[in-house]
Amino acid sequence: MGAALSFEDVSVVVGSKALIEGINFELQPGTVTALVGPNGAGKTTLLRAAALLRPASSGMVLWNQRPAQEYSHAEASRFRRWCSEDEGSSMSVLGVLSAGAYPLEGRWVDLSENQLTRVQELCAQLEIDPLLNDPRSFLTFSQGERRLFHLVRTFLLPAPLYLLDEPSAPLDLRHKILVAELFRQVVGQGSAILASYHDLQEASLVADQIMGMSQGKLFAHGSAAQALSSENIQRVWRVRTPQHFPEFWSK
Repeated sequence: MGAALSFEDVSVVVGSKALIEGINFELQPGTVTALVGPNGAGKTTLLRAAALLRPASSGMVLWNQRPAQEYSHAEASRFRRWCSEDEGSSMSVLGVLSAGAYPLEGRWVDLSENQLTRVQELCAQLEIDPLLNDPRSFLTFSQGERRLFHLVRTFLLPAPLYLLDEPSAPLDLRHKILVAELFRQVVGQGSAILASYHDLQEASLVADQIMGMSQGKLFAHGSAAQALSSENIQRVWRVRTPQHFPEFWSK
């Protein structure tokens, strides 16, 4: 089985500034990859380029070894699923979740019985099922609750590739763990997940591989012990790591 996502010398340039430059990597099915780096490193730009939400200025993005630009809009919607920072909505929870079925239906429809069952399963797994039928506007829920529902919407439909921008940033510790367990189930079915993180310890626990970015370029792609070495952390984040970190990364 080929790579679910490949970048071949991909750059995104705005004006005279390269937001990402000369990016090369492959993501294999059945893996979680964490994308880490300081603020402004280019993580969101890379994710958006991977999702074809931001066109590459040069190079090629491939999905399942096929140029992503060759996919029709419907094919693209089915191949990759995208979850970004919180998107507000005045709809109810079920209204927001119904948008998750759009790639399959090609139009706005109520959730089917099977889809509603899947929603209920995901909500129960993430422990937000008591809120599912809450009639309040989605905007009135906490940021963490909204993020969990956005993840439910993202994982409502199966897809080969999931691209997630800081999926657990507003979550408490328990819900971070529940989301990590969900990721393992999803990749266990053969999908690939690429998710950005600022919390390096969380990223190293959740992911099979770490991709590190700095100033628009990849500086590492490998295990947590390799990518998040004391030397890399000091060089890229300009901080000294506590003495217990090297032992932690090596696990």
